[in-house]
Amino acid sequence: MSLALVADDHGRRHALSTAKWMVMYLQRPGDQSQFSAPLKRQSTARTDVAELLAWIDAHLAERLTVPVLAGRMGLGERQFARVFLRETGSTPAAHLDAQRVHAAQRLLQDSDLTIAAIGTRCGFGSVHTFHRAFKHHTSVTPQTYRRHFTSTAAPAPADTLQETETP
Repeated sequence: MSLALVADDHGRRHALSTAKWMVMYLQRPGDQSQFSAPLKRQSTARTDVAELLAWIDAHLAERLTVPVLAGRMGLGERQFARVFLRETGSTPAAHLDAQRVHAAQRLLQDSDLTIAAIGTRCGFGSVHTFHRAFKHHTSVTPQTYRRHFTSTAAPAPADTLQETETP
């Protein structure tokens, strides 16, 4: 309700900026960014892009290509890529990869699914692709992330992929 009052008095952009600034965690680990995907969706000036971003989040397990996403917006592929980059600050592929990793982080924290099952559920083609993308975005392996950030006291289930970490 406070943000609605801020929006009425100072405008939507100021209210959005305030909402981003106020993102709070009970106990935020030092290496987790203070970022909210729903707030990012709201910050785009184009409603069709915000709707597409929400749709992407709901369909991460599907094969989402530029032609598929451009078709959903009724744009040609090149025009879609330009609009997407301008509105989100990211390419469609980079955005999709990041969203899949964010979804995987939530599942690693809140579920006892295997690493392979989480990779599949989040739309990664293989456990190796999942492992590589996850480590690229977080600098740790999925197994290490689970050990450090799990919300349950139970140990994570064993997976077929043996993770090796290099110092």
